[in-house]
Order: sequence, then structure tokens, then C-alpha cells
Amino acid sequence: MIFKKFPSDFYVEEIINNKLISKKGKYSLYRIKKINITTFEAIYKIANYFNVSPDKISFAGLKDKKSVSIQHFTLPSFIEKDLIMKNLEARFIGYSNSILSPSWIEKNFFRVVLRNVNKKEEIASRIIEIKEYGIPNYFDHQRLGHAIKYHKFIFEEIIKEEYEEALRIYFMSLEETGRKRLRKFKKAVKKYFGEWKNILKFAEGQEEKRVLKHLLKYHDTESAILQIPEYKLVFYAESYQSYLWNKALYHFLKGLGLKGYRARHKLNPFFFYRTVHPDLKSQLLKKDFPFPFFKNKEGNPDFIEILNEIEKQRHLKIKNELGKYLVNTKRSAIFLPEEIKFNFKNDNLEMSFYLPPGSYATVLLKSLVSYEKILKEK
Repeated sequence: MIFKKFPSDFYVEEIINNKLISKKGKYSLYRIKKINITTFEAIYKIANYFNVSPDKISFAGLKDKKSVSIQHFTLPSFIEKDLIMKNLEARFIGYSNSILSPSWIEKNFFRVVLRNVNKKEEIASRIIEIKEYGIPNYFDHQRLGHAIKYHKFIFEEIIKEEYEEALRIYFMSLEETGRKRLRKFKKAVKKYFGEWKNILKFAEGQEEKRVLKHLLKYHDTESAILQIPEYKLVFYAESYQSYLWNKALYHFLKGLGLKGYRARHKLNPFFFYRTVHPDLKSQLLKKDFPFPFFKNKEGNPDFIEILNEIEKQRHLKIKNELGKYLVNTKRSAIFLPEEIKFNFKNDNLEMSFYLPPGSYATVLLKSLVSYEKILKEK
């Protein structure tokens, strides 16, 4: 079974609260369609087109690169023109009095195609199970990209005071799209790392130039970290928190004694249960599972105990100045797809469904891919 063979196999659309759209306001609101590019790539293209700093652009959430994605973003209100370029279109739809945030999203709609399905009856039964009992609410690769590629988290390196390594990964993970010199820049980073003057010659974007000029002037890697845009530091922090949260959820669900199966993941394995008692299902659906690193955690005590133990094992402590980048939130342990529909066309499975904000359709699809793989191995 294969999913996302083509970008058109994975369509996702944000459904936002239209009551927040107004005729006047501090910010211009756009509806954007992007094809086969990441949200960060879209930010760079938008920033260049409208001649604004990337940190002035606010998205409600990240979406898959290999997809057709309908999203929204806000800009300062003096900008009202549309954007049309290859694989990216943005239409001005109104104003708002606040920047776009995840709270705007009511749900996300998905329409997907899974190809080369062999175990059709079993997969159909598994979808019905998911519809009834839900699925673990893991974070997926959209949030964990740089760590999957470089096997380290930027924010973990910062916490460990490995500032040079954090900067190395940061430079190497800069988005390449539309930036002709960036590959040469990354080669220079590999060759001359620590020789900031030599690397600066190849820098193209204002963002990396600012960091490198700071390094040249102050020779201080710790303070250079703070020259990275704040929205990126928040993302790096949330990415690392998400990884640890996934790890805790895996051990928590395994500890419940539920029957299910294990799926490989490049960072953490996923455990997918098959069925769950209605009372436990209600508990798991509550937003009762907090993010790591906050002393006064509230929520499910068994999950918190596992999370605290993971933090101790990694010997990590957050400096006060880093705390502002952390996300202090709670999340449900599982999610339920809404209005899930599916049918088979030859060897392809076509599905559509709605998911609550913050939940990942790719986790649902990976659960089906892994399940079929297990069936074929029996």
C-alpha cells in the first residue's frame, strides 16, 4: 500500500471560523493554495513577493509538503494584493483584528488516495475500527522534519549548550526552494564551519546573514542562537516537545495492556491499539496529556509520571530565557475522524474525513499501511 504517490493523492483544507473575518482590521487575511511545497517554503515565497519580513507572516498550522493544501495566513493590513505563481496562489479574502493562530481552525478536511491496496476486506474492517475507537494522536514528520534528516533536535542541542551543533543543523536545514545559492551556502557550512567570514560570502538570505554577522562581531555562538527568528525558535522548541510527548504516549498506551500492533517510525515507534473500552476511550479523548518541561503539569497522572521520567533520563534543564519559546499546552491522547467515507476503485482506496486541529492524517494512513504489512507477513 502506498500513500502520497502524487501530491494530488493528499488534499487537505483548513476550515476556519469565518466569524473572525471582518471588513476592516489590523491584518490582511489570505486563503492560499500550495502544491508540493512546505509551509516554510511558502513563507519565504510570500515574504519575497510582498517584500515583508517572514516573521510578519502568520499561518495557523503546518501542512504536508507532498500535497495540495488549502491554508490561510495574515499579513499587515496595508497589503491587499493577490499572489499567483507556480504551485502557489494566495487570494485576499478580508481582514482580522488579530494575527492568524491555531485557535482559528475549527477542523481540517482531507481527501486522500492510497494505492496498491491488497488486503481490501481487512483494511475496510480496520477503518471501521478507527471510526469507532479512534487512533493515537501522535505528532508526525511535519513537526519533526529537521530531526528526521539530521538525527538531532536543534532545541535539544540548545538545551545541552551545544550551540555550535545547533547552529550547524540550523544552517543545513534552511529551506532551499527558490534560493539558487543555498546549496553552495550549505557546502560552505560543511567545509568552513567556524570560519564565519568564509561562510558569509555564500549567504543569500537576510536571516542567515544576520546570524553570521553576529558571530563575526561577537564570536559568541550562544547569543547568535537568539538571532534566529523567534517564530523558528518556537517551532524548534515545539518540535522537540512533540517528540518527547510522542515517546511518552507510546509507553503510556503500551502500559494500558491494549491489543494492537507496532509501526516503525524514523524517530519513535508508534503503537496502534485495535479496540478500547468506552470509559477509557472517553478518558483518552480529554485534553489531559500535557507537554513536557513544565513543573506544574496537570492532567493524567500516569502519563505525567512517564513524561517526567523521560525528562530525567535525558538530563535536560531549561534555562529561564529559553522558557519563552516553549509551548505550554495539553493534548488528547487519541482522536476520532469525523464523517469518514471510503471506497475502493480497482486497487486504490479513496477516503475522505475531517480531523480536529492539530491531529495528523498521515498517522491515520500510516496505521493502515502498517496494518496491511503485518497481515502480509503472517
